[in-house]
Amino acid sequence: MIKFSATTVDIDELISVGGSTTVRFPFEGNPQEITHIQPGCGCTANCHVDGNSIVAVYTDQEATSIDPKIYKTHYPSGLIKYKKKITVFTEDKEDLYILNGMNKEFNPKKSHVELYFQGHVKL
Repeated sequence: MIKFSATTVDIDELISVGGSTTVRFPFEGNPQEITHIQPGCGCTANCHVDGNSIVAVYTDQEATSIDPKIYKTHYPSGLIKYKKKITVFTEDKEDLYILNGMNKEFNPKKSHVELYFQGHVKL
């Protein structure tokens, strides 16, 4: 059984607009029990198992879409907070996917853990 030491990681490092950072989630258990890792969106990539950790790379895409002219009025702190999710599916007897009409979806009965990471982009 996989057990994560923390399911939420605070990233202390400020990243720049369009910059990236690597996040690591250490766990106890057999890494071979992990059957699939699903990032919550396209800004979280290269999710993989590295020893007894889940590793992912987050690249800012939100701040790059903001007009720099409004930084000071909309974000006077000079920071944009982000919070992202990674779902880690583990071995059991359930299928990873189910069909819902014509749509393939993740099976909510499949064993999984939701991991979160959060930090700030410096404008």
